[in-house]
Amino acid sequence: MSISIWKASLDDIAEVIRVERQAFDRAKARISAASSNLALLPTTHADIITEIQSLGDDPSEVVAKDELVKLTAEFVALKTSIDAAITALN
Repeated sequence: MSISIWKASLDDIAEVIRVERQAFDRAKARISAASSNLALLPTTHADIITEIQSLGDDPSEVVAKDELVKLTAEFVALKTSIDAAITALN
């Protein structure tokens, strides 16, 4: 092989690294945005959350309260996972 082939191959390697670094940086930014978006939910929807939590035992109210419990569990699990990913990526 010649120096020109080595150089071309090194340039190819550098290009792949550059592209993947950009993809990684975009992924980190998107994950951070997801964490921020989720963090806003309790404040953004505080009124409806409080209202649903104060509902009684009417069947439709119980359905809403149960759904809120399920969404809260999903929210906590997702936020925890995303924040762990951010920590791991930094």
